[in-house]
Order: sequence, then structure tokens, then C-alpha cells
Amino acid sequence: MNKKLLRYIKRQAYIYTSDINPKNKPLKINNELKKIKTSDKAYILATGPSVNKLDLKQLEGQDCFSVSNFFLHKDIGKIKPKLHFFAAYHPPLILENFIDWLRTADKALPPETNIVMSLSNKYIVDEHKLFDKRKVYYIDQVVTKRIRTNITRPVTAAQTGPLMIFPVVDYLGYEQINLIGCDMNTLKNYKQNVDNFYRQEQDPRKNSTDSNTWCDGIIYNLKCALNAFDQFKKYDEYFISKGKKLYNLSDESWLDFIEFRSLEQSLK
Repeated sequence: MNKKLLRYIKRQAYIYTSDINPKNKPLKINNELKKIKTSDKAYILATGPSVNKLDLKQLEGQDCFSVSNFFLHKDIGKIKPKLHFFAAYHPPLILENFIDWLRTADKALPPETNIVMSLSNKYIVDEHKLFDKRKVYYIDQVVTKRIRTNITRPVTAAQTGPLMIFPVVDYLGYEQINLIGCDMNTLKNYKQNVDNFYRQEQDPRKNSTDSNTWCDGIIYNLKCALNAFDQFKKYDEYFISKGKKLYNLSDESWLDFIEFRSLEQSLK
């Protein structure tokens, strides 16, 4: 994880530490998530443009886990993700705008979908009374050299949103993890708007997928991308070591070290 983001996460965690039970009380309830599993297959739904190539209505009734702006998908009401994930607030995002974005997502997500956020952002949810009709679960992210997936304790910090979901689906016991929209090719958009399955003007956030997202320059963004690829690679090897299988369902994805499979093949 890049040093600037790490410093920010540590600072936010410190702000909230005085209110956290030393036994990680906010994390203990994560064990109850095991009851949501209805299949051995999990689908991780991200926002890459390859999503538009797939008929995701086929995922109705599957165990789906979405992230970020996936709530903008036209079939979100049929897919009904079991959990929707939000990465931690961090610069250059604007806090007020970030809070408005969470409220927008709350209105768009199916009522059956609960929320997962970083423990460092619990203060935002509490102070602004967000998601009052949903259950909110928290994961505590720490920088580690090895993969940690026990979500009742600190887990491996994620460089990018979809990686937040990996510890959860592993802890819940899924044997097959399928990536949808994890294209990981945003560097091709350097200094421009980032391509996603939705139009740029649909993104409620500022400084996230517009040209301002590149404000820290090419070296910083290359390092972030490399760290993300390294984490995907480590998880792929980790799942293999446990007899599990990670599949990439995006034919546009730069994650070429993860075995490709079509959506139709994954559903058989």
C-alpha cells in the first residue's frame, strides 16, 4: 500500500481508537456473516467497462458481493448483492461529497443488501447516521506481508476496492471466487476520465474517476497499480494453496495471471 494512503488510514484509525473495545468488539459480529452463504460460488462485482458485455441478470439468486459504484448497474435490483463494500475515505476525495455518495448508494441498493466498510470509517457512519435501515459490518485493515482473512480480527489491507472482498469470501468458505468487472486497466486512461460500465456524469463522487484522480502523478499511480497487481497475485496463490479457485470473467482485464472463464461457464 502506498505510504500516503497508509498514513491516512493510520490517522483515521487513531482518531477512532478511543471508542473501540480493545477486544475488537465491532469485528466480533462478523462471524454471523457465515449464515448468508448459500453456495460454494461467490461473485465479486466491480465497475470495469467489461461489465457491459455481460448479461448479469443471470446472477439472480447467486451469492454476489459488489463494491463502489456497482449500485449504478441497471440490474442491481435483480442481482441483489448480499453485501456491498465501500473502500475507506481518503484524499483526494471530499468528505462531504463522500457522505452524499454513501446516501445515494443507500437509496439505490436493494433492501436485502447489507454494507461492509473499513473500521476506520465507522465514525463517519455513526456521526452522520448512515445506513440506518441496513446492517453495517466493519473490517479492520492492516498492512501485512502475508494474507490474513479472519474478519473477526484485522485483515490484509486492500489497495483497491475489490480486494476488500477477498478476506470476506474466504472467511465465509467459498470454494470458487469469480471476478466480474475487475478490469484493472485504468492506467490506459492516465490523465483522463477513468472508463467504467457507467457514464462519467453518473458518478456521484468528485476526484475519483474524473481526471483529478491522477493528481499525484505517474510514479505514484504506477506504484499503486503495482501494489494492487501484487495483491491479486498473492490472493490467487493463496486460494490455490487452500484448494480454492479464483477466476477472472473479464476478457479485457489486465489480470492475465488469473485464469479466464466466461460467465456462462462459471454458472454451470
